[in-house]
Amino acid sequence: MKEEYLRRAGKRVKELRDELGLSTRGFGKKIGFSNSYVSNIENGVKLPTMNVLTKISEAFDVDLAYFLLDETDEPISEDKEWYLFGKELEALYNVAKANNFAIPAVNTAGTDTINAAIETAAKVKSPIIIQFSNGGSHRI
Repeated sequence: MKEEYLRRAGKRVKELRDELGLSTRGFGKKIGFSNSYVSNIENGVKLPTMNVLTKISEAFDVDLAYFLLDETDEPISEDKEWYLFGKELEALYNVAKANNFAIPAVNTAGTDTINAAIETAAKVKSPIIIQFSNGGSHRI
């Protein structure tokens, strides 16, 4: 599963580089890697790590989901910038599981907490899981 997503990401790196009209050297320079490393990612010789994909995402202002979703995956959410549903969310979970990292989760009971959690996640460019509580948490 992990390799499937990372190979797809390599293909998407090439698509992005071609769309921007950059050579592998120019693209690599912008993200701090050699042109041969970029070429190896694009050709599936090397699998990019989430750190590499995050660097590319930040350097070229591209949503991280762009690298992980299949071309046939249509976004279910209308506000794609903030929310993931269906296959998009499943792709994020699979990549997190394959790379052994956690997605921060926040239990919320009111709009102030929800807004603060969303704003913080956007500021640090991190996915977040928001769980809505009815009445807050209670100890038994």
